[in-house]
Amino acid sequence: MNQLIAAFAHVGHVRSHARHGDTDKARAECHNAYLPSSSPLPIIVAMKIWLRTGAERGGERSRRQYCSSILIVLALLATTAWSQSPASAPLNSQDVGAFLDGYFAQHLEKFHVPGAAVAVVKDGKVIAMKGYGYSNVEQKIPVDPDGTVFRLASVSKPFTAIAVLQLVEQRKLRLDENVNHYLRLFQLEENYPQPVTLENLLTHTAGFDDGGIGITSRSAEEQIPLGTYLARRLGPRVTPAGDEYSYSNRGFSLAGYIVEITSGVPFAQYAEDHIFKPLAMRESGFVITPELFKNLAVGYDYKKGRFVPVPLDYPSVVPAVSLVSTASDMSHFMIAELQLGRYGAQRVLTENSAQRMFQRQYANDPRIAGTAFAYWEQFSNGIRAVRQDGDWMGAVSTVYFLPAENTGIFIACNVGDQGLIDDLLRQFMDRYYPANPENSTSRLAVTSPVPSARFAGSYRLNRYSHRTFEKLGTLLHEWEVFPGDNGEITLLNPNIGPQNYVPSAPLLFRREGAQDEIAFRQDERGQITRLFVGRYVLEKLPWYETATVQKAIFAFFVCIFAGAILAAFVHWMKRRRPAAPALRNNGDKGLTKLCYWTAGVAAGNLFFIAGMFLALLNKGALAYGLPFYVALLLCIPVIATAATFIILWQVLRAWQTRSGHAVLRIFYSLVAFSAVCFVPFLVYWNLLGFHY
Repeated sequence: MNQLIAAFAHVGHVRSHARHGDTDKARAECHNAYLPSSSPLPIIVAMKIWLRTGAERGGERSRRQYCSSILIVLALLATTAWSQSPASAPLNSQDVGAFLDGYFAQHLEKFHVPGAAVAVVKDGKVIAMKGYGYSNVEQKIPVDPDGTVFRLASVSKPFTAIAVLQLVEQRKLRLDENVNHYLRLFQLEENYPQPVTLENLLTHTAGFDDGGIGITSRSAEEQIPLGTYLARRLGPRVTPAGDEYSYSNRGFSLAGYIVEITSGVPFAQYAEDHIFKPLAMRESGFVITPELFKNLAVGYDYKKGRFVPVPLDYPSVVPAVSLVSTASDMSHFMIAELQLGRYGAQRVLTENSAQRMFQRQYANDPRIAGTAFAYWEQFSNGIRAVRQDGDWMGAVSTVYFLPAENTGIFIACNVGDQGLIDDLLRQFMDRYYPANPENSTSRLAVTSPVPSARFAGSYRLNRYSHRTFEKLGTLLHEWEVFPGDNGEITLLNPNIGPQNYVPSAPLLFRREGAQDEIAFRQDERGQITRLFVGRYVLEKLPWYETATVQKAIFAFFVCIFAGAILAAFVHWMKRRRPAAPALRNNGDKGLTKLCYWTAGVAAGNLFFIAGMFLALLNKGALAYGLPFYVALLLCIPVIATAATFIILWQVLRAWQTRSGHAVLRIFYSLVAFSAVCFVPFLVYWNLLGFHY
């Protein structure tokens, strides 16, 4: 509205100059006038000229023109007001403090969070530093943003990236060098032409297999040294380096291990000397010392209406997940990152290296969000952000930067649920950086000539264990794409439900009512092979690998094996009846053996299936290593597979001697066939043998 008033005044100046014959000055005034691209002011100016002309001619025509112009101006004013973005709140200590106080008063209980700490920085200053709830629910110890130490999990990764870049600046490391050049205790397999580099490690594109068995310990004494752990548990390379993103704690731990062997000191000590001390982060570390333990927030899970403490553990992947810190210390870190490596008079990175921390280094598709070093990109209300989340047993956190706005937000909670963090960030952005049409980069929806059916199917996140029995867990986390009309698709995310997408470019779709986009990749034959949802990569599954088919196969085996057990039970009950001596004297001993052998194999397979699913549901226990009962379970398929060959020989003998009724021989042949088919099924899911 102010622009409209100013513009009318400006038009008055132009007309004044023109009336006095100063046409050059009038022309200059018109040229210098600022009009937004979406402004209706050029029309209004033209209307004023039109009205003046009509007024000079006088009469009824002038009055009609005047009334019509009033209506048009009012419509234009309404349109302008409608198109303007909502005003943002002032990002200052008073407003942010009040916003945070109000938010946490309403949402701590809603999201079942016992305690939280928040720090907001802008332009090199701390805008807000707050603590809410309890760091220890049982003892009612309140969260202190200056003193309460939180486990930050994967927020460790930016610190590891800084350590690597420091050594790159000293020319002790190269980002494009094969990491085998630095390794001594072990070497990576060279099963792909592209070597793994430090750049791959810092962008999660090294292509390592994933797995969580034995990733942590119950005590500091049981904790496996970093080099030893990686030599045992790093895992094979399953995709070419640089081909696609796959989040990897082991990959970042390898980067930290290279810092360790290059610097000659343990990684935790290196971080203390070269990062924490320059940044005055006195309550931070990668090792929980007795001093830090005194103020460490207790981690919780929310179960059955109450907070259950989570036992403290000691991860072996220290550079990836072991950071502990306070909100106050993390404000120092955020200021240094936003000031390009400088905190006060100290510097932890050169400006060039600090800029690279925030710059995009990799993207699955250049049209969607990618990754920087340690951080990943996110576009909220049209503004680019980079963030790193942490999620460990009883602790979640995030560090969130808006580089163009010189703003950073840190949030930590002592509960294993990210819901509050994501909701708070959304409300923060809507309040202080609301959606603005000028910031929007989303493409217009188009009608795609390509049938959406080619994108339909089942997809699986590429971050899973390809070589261990943990692969079985992927059955519970499958994504689906369904075709729609006019090229539209529906993406079913098992975590958040269905979302509709419209085509916006070849192999690119935009979510309805939002700006986020997803992309697909096709092979040389035009077949869809990958789905990219931001940084996440999902493999398109052939029909026989989908969860529906695999669950149906599971159900088939369960029915057959249960039938074999039931048949053996009925046979045993009949043989116990004294009124049926013929069953004992008709030469049917071979069929009886076959009955019991098949029942034994079937019972073993069913017990194994049930036991493994229960084991996978208790992932917390697997994180400490392979439990003894799981090791015993893994023996069952080995024994059952050997027994399957005996069953096959007995079935063959039964047909040769025509033992029992033909229906029974057919039934046991079906059971034997199922037992044989069960073997490759076990192999596919890494369940035959000791793959962990």
